[in-house]
Amino acid sequence: MGFVDRQTLGETVRKFRIDIGYSQDSLAKALDCSRSAYSYKEGGKCAFSIEDLQQLAVVFRIPLEAFFQPELYPEKETGMRVRRKPVDPPEQIGDLRMEERALISRLRKLEEKLDSDDLIEKFWKTVEKELAKLS
Repeated sequence: MGFVDRQTLGETVRKFRIDIGYSQDSLAKALDCSRSAYSYKEGGKCAFSIEDLQQLAVVFRIPLEAFFQPELYPEKETGMRVRRKPVDPPEQIGDLRMEERALISRLRKLEEKLDSDDLIEKFWKTVEKELAKLS
């Protein structure tokens, strides 16, 4: 493992963030900083602290060394780029499984396309009907 400058580290963090489908704002909240401060770190203008990287490793569900050797870690399931504030509290982001993150990402993208406020409600009604069929 060689030296990784803050620009390269920021690009790696950005790749992981986009692969999973999180916005800069959601990760800024998880790191307890402003979106602009997070953006400076991701853009390589400021450095991520080791504590930031430890928290991001938990959120992304990857080992800490993945930030320094990303080529050793296969791409995560690609999510959709989130363009608005997330509805999930940031302290719960790291608790979600990859499948749950992908589902949330897809639901947000579908909601944007349909411009429907009650999409989640319709989704849950469909899930409840399917679960009733199984019991």
